Amino acid sequence: MQPDGILDQLCAKWPSVPVSAPLTAKDAGAPGAQYRLARAVVLLLGCSGARREEAARAMRCHLQPVAEQAGVPAGLWELALLGKRNKWRTVFLPPRVIGALRAHWTDRGHDFEQAEQALALLSPVVVPSTRTAQAKHLSQAEGALVLTGKGFSPDGLYQLLTTTLLRIADDVTLALNEAEREVLRQSAPHTLRHTFATHAVANEMPTDVLQRLLGHASLQTTSLYVRAERARGLAAVAKMYSDPL
Repeated sequence: MQPDGILDQLCAKWPSVPVSAPLTAKDAGAPGAQYRLARAVVLLLGCSGARREEAARAMRCHLQPVAEQAGVPAGLWELALLGKRNKWRTVFLPPRVIGALRAHWTDRGHDFEQAEQALALLSPVVVPSTRTAQAKHLSQAEGALVLTGKGFSPDGLYQLLTTTLLRIADDVTLALNEAEREVLRQSAPHTLRHTFATHAVANEMPTDVLQRLLGHASLQTTSLYVRAERARGLAAVAKMYSDPL
């Protein structure tokens, strides 16, 4: 089972409702909100090939639906990412990613439908008690504390994802086999980027298109995925013909 599959099951246990106050680790609703956040991270990275730095910087105002046109599946969205060398590029997200982001924004108490907001697509829903974290992620509004919607640091996003998936992998109450638990333990932002690229090559995406989506400066870098897929195919064929006829 892939990370998004088990997260789908866990998220279904807790309803997504707007927060009346920022969550703490002791809140009953925190597990559901944290799992929905992790699910949004997994789907965003796994469906776009974004680097964690790019995902951490992504804002709602950078995301918009793709205009309907012939030959393009309905429900696609496009996201502008600021990548290495301060270069912008566009990636495309299927409806499932948008649904995960909407659920995460509901947990934050923010209105996803306000397209011009300069709020982070991914933002903490559980705020640590440190002064720095509270100053960044909490503010006063009408006498109550609310979440600011500021984003993660790249390291914070990495920590959120790996910690959540490790917690799931080590949960003995979940019906997971050891192979599935190992997938969760090994998953990280860059793993999801590799997964996107591998699937793209397997589905015969042109190398120059994949290069633009991944933000590679060199086509040679993107070609590594093509060579890896070819080697995988050769290994599979070699195994099939390893026994004499």
